[in-house]
Amino acid sequence: MYQEHESFIPPPRQTRIWRYFSTVEKFTSMLEQSGLFFARGDRFDDPFEGSLPRLNTETREQVYRELELSEDEKVLAREIIDTWSMIKRVAPKKVAISCWHMNEVESVAMWRGYGNKGVALSSTFEGLVAGLQGAADPIHIGVVRYEDYDRFVMPEWDFFGPLLRKRMPYEYERELRAIVRHFYQEPEQLRRRIEKGISVAVDLQMLIHAVHLPPGADARFAELIATLLSDHGLHVPILPSGMDAKPSW
Repeated sequence: MYQEHESFIPPPRQTRIWRYFSTVEKFTSMLEQSGLFFARGDRFDDPFEGSLPRLNTETREQVYRELELSEDEKVLAREIIDTWSMIKRVAPKKVAISCWHMNEVESVAMWRGYGNKGVALSSTFEGLVAGLQGAADPIHIGVVRYEDYDRFVMPEWDFFGPLLRKRMPYEYERELRAIVRHFYQEPEQLRRRIEKGISVAVDLQMLIHAVHLPPGADARFAELIATLLSDHGLHVPILPSGMDAKPSW
């Protein structure tokens, strides 16, 4: 279920959010499982995912050099620095993430990124929270902040901080992240492995406010989506893409 957390900044409750699917098969999988897919945190395209800015590592080394330590204390300090770096490196493997796009309207950039062979669903932050209330795991939701990684210093002791920051070139994503944490759970739960990701139980009727067809979708495609929704007992609007509107002259 949804839980607030000090590291996460939630948007206003009525913020409109979008989930784009690259294929109809992925959308169908969500319907069949009544589950929202959360990808393991290290399986995204951005190689900086979950990493720290350059200044963080430089600051650590500077503090280490400036401290007046005995040889034994230097060894201990180095072990602490190396251990903390290792924790940061493996942290993305200990979480699963569901990514959403915040926007009042559909996005050309998102359609291009995901292709025109799937669909998009729209909801609100409030709808996402309501839909996830039946989930067994604690789920935190917050806005991704975009930083200049050549100038920004991440708060060192914030486990979730690197998972809620991205570099400035990704700002167009306007991302909202829902994160399932496995790092602080009971030992038997920690042993559960996250492979590619996990499916989290969701109330689809609460979550989905509308399903949006991709640009250029024909009548047969619209009928397929309508049948899928009907077969799974869902009653939500199916809307054509605004990109298909005709210009006036």
